[in-house]
Amino acid sequence: MATHEFEAPKNFICEELGNRIGRTIMSGVKEHFHVIITLPVHPEGALNDGSVMTQVHWTMQSLVFGSFSLLNRVRRFIKAKELFDAKAKDWKEVLSEVEDRRYEDIDLERCREYVTLLNLRNWEKLGDRYVTEQIYVHNKTMIVDDRFAIVGSANINDRSMLGSRDSEIAVLIADTETEQHDIDGSGKPKITRNFARTLRKALWSKIFGITGNVRPAASLKMAVEQPANPASWKAIQQIADANTAVYEAAFPFIPRDRPHKEAPLRSDFASIWPMWNPNGKPEDIMMPFNESFWLQQQTSSSAATKLTQIKGFIVSLAIYWTKNENNNLLYATSLVVEAVPQNASSLKEQAALSVVENRQGAV
Repeated sequence: MATHEFEAPKNFICEELGNRIGRTIMSGVKEHFHVIITLPVHPEGALNDGSVMTQVHWTMQSLVFGSFSLLNRVRRFIKAKELFDAKAKDWKEVLSEVEDRRYEDIDLERCREYVTLLNLRNWEKLGDRYVTEQIYVHNKTMIVDDRFAIVGSANINDRSMLGSRDSEIAVLIADTETEQHDIDGSGKPKITRNFARTLRKALWSKIFGITGNVRPAASLKMAVEQPANPASWKAIQQIADANTAVYEAAFPFIPRDRPHKEAPLRSDFASIWPMWNPNGKPEDIMMPFNESFWLQQQTSSSAATKLTQIKGFIVSLAIYWTKNENNNLLYATSLVVEAVPQNASSLKEQAALSVVENRQGAV
């Protein structure tokens, strides 16, 4: 995420990550290289909070929708490889030119061979009602090949990375205690470092529900042992997708790819307000951030009975959520990045009004 609108980020983390995946794609060699990213569904707060809406906008631009987002960089490399193999002379242009849209021929789902995007979620029954909430991922940790671990406070944005704004701290841990493990299922042991491997196994066991035996995804125990095995990330995606389907059926108000109902103006992708129906009845305008929304039963009782099928806490990030929407409310950067604006309630009202007008003016 950049500091100012229309300005490219000064940190190159997303670019370098995309380029590393690109090297795997362009090499044509079946390399067991895969990136798994776990992040919050959205920043803490209600989805009518202007700062939250704006951060959701830029997060989705950085990950999915931007011309050079992480996933679109992967799509560009996949297309470049196709053009290169077809001996097209201009294959490099799809990697660098903003106006070169040939990468859009590549189905977004093909990125899943190289990148897995996850959120965390939990559910419970309180009295006669089923409830759900995201598990907010707040730690900043990267573990590579069970050999290196970066643990710190910095987010992947200019605010944290430039060094002239927020004060951050991080440490790269590469201990000298090593072992050999078959981490990719090839039968050939690789050198791993004990700290990084132990930390990753603990984190994965936690979010898979294996630690504490909380609705454990027992089928992912092998994934914990072999993180670089393609069968592992495919199994993780399968469990996350299955969990997502159950949650979306039971709780229609959570962020999702597709709207829970047919909406004539927005029938393809879910709004930042997943329950939004621009042509609905007055009572349909109530959203989860309205107290009156909760006076009615908002859970599908028949679908809720299937919540026991959920394994662990992982769900798939909704990569189409907010597609075709502009939720950048053009707030001053300070209003977006400061913890609590002075007139928070007023900002929420303005944000809600702005988006309602935007929805009503859509064609």
